[in-house]
Amino acid sequence: MTIEYRNLWKCDLCRSKQPKADNTNTPIRPQLQFDIINDDQPINLSPEINPNVTTRKKTQRFNETDSPLSDNDSFHPFYSKSVVLFLYKREQTKICCNLDSEQISLEKFTSIIQENNEYILSSIQTSIRNEIKNALYKIEADFKKSLEKMSSDQTQLKQDLNTLNAKINTLDQSYRTLQTENEILRQKIQNLQDLQKPTNEPNDKRDKTLVLHGLTENYWETEDEVIGRVVTIFYDLLNINLTNYIEDIQFIGRKGSKRPLKIELISKRMKKYILDNSYYLKEAGFSATEYLSQIALQERRKLNEALQIARRNGHHAIIKNNKLIINGKEASHVQHSEETKSLQQLSTSPKPPPVQSPSTHHETNETNIRKEQNNKFYKNNKPKNYNFRK
Repeated sequence: MTIEYRNLWKCDLCRSKQPKADNTNTPIRPQLQFDIINDDQPINLSPEINPNVTTRKKTQRFNETDSPLSDNDSFHPFYSKSVVLFLYKREQTKICCNLDSEQISLEKFTSIIQENNEYILSSIQTSIRNEIKNALYKIEADFKKSLEKMSSDQTQLKQDLNTLNAKINTLDQSYRTLQTENEILRQKIQNLQDLQKPTNEPNDKRDKTLVLHGLTENYWETEDEVIGRVVTIFYDLLNINLTNYIEDIQFIGRKGSKRPLKIELISKRMKKYILDNSYYLKEAGFSATEYLSQIALQERRKLNEALQIARRNGHHAIIKNNKLIINGKEASHVQHSEETKSLQQLSTSPKPPPVQSPSTHHETNETNIRKEQNNKFYKNNKPKNYNFRK
């Protein structure tokens, strides 16, 4: 609908109010009337009633209680239809007027729609912003939680690494100590092997060698002079002639006035005879012992220490065949070490001497008496001169 047509348009109610000059333009009513209510069906009118003839009726006043169309009134169907048509037209005019007013306020409606659209857009924007903010807050909280967890895990890892480093350091130190101990043990084993090498040689002369203690060493003497002195000592004390029995002679140990003298003999029997009668050498301040290796010397020193400890404790102890015998029983090496430790403790903390039982005291007295008797017998009965063969 254009603006000009809308401005010139008038409804039927407004046009009916305008005065008319005549009835020339009045349309002729058809003989058949249609029912508007029942789908425009035709209504058959009687021939007496002509719809083209109009009659003026007097208006009657009705009471307020009476309705304009009561049951007592008798209307023709045409007039009832005309009333309906009138009411229909009136409603149609109202609708048209409303449409006109609505068309007039279209601009206002568009502005309202625009305002509504703007409001809706603003509300949508605000809701989207709020949703985005909430999502960002949630993401930030999750990120903070993950960061805290990562930091705690990192601190735990640092602690674990520190503990591992400490363990590695301790293991490294223990490894170094073990390595040094291993080197020391290896060196000791090598030294022991070096010491045992001469004993494993096929031409071992240790069984024919003995050591003489107490002989003074003169730096101006030659080897023959030393041999002559040894021969005279053994001849005077043991009545044996070693002129042709000494194969080699040598002073051993640290340099001093009385170093041990190693004597290598030709015969094992001569060595055995000298060792069996060595107690005759004690009268002149000499002593004869076996020639031992370094390992045997260390073992003999341990045995001597254990022997001294056992004798201090009141036990009867002797060394026989490189074995310590205490009170007639053989003692093991473990007992030797335990006894040495106990002696060291006793030396650090002085205690009263142990009380000897009467049996041990009686045994020690008997041994001393027996030793004195043997010494007297050996002094009176010296061995005669005996020529040994090879």
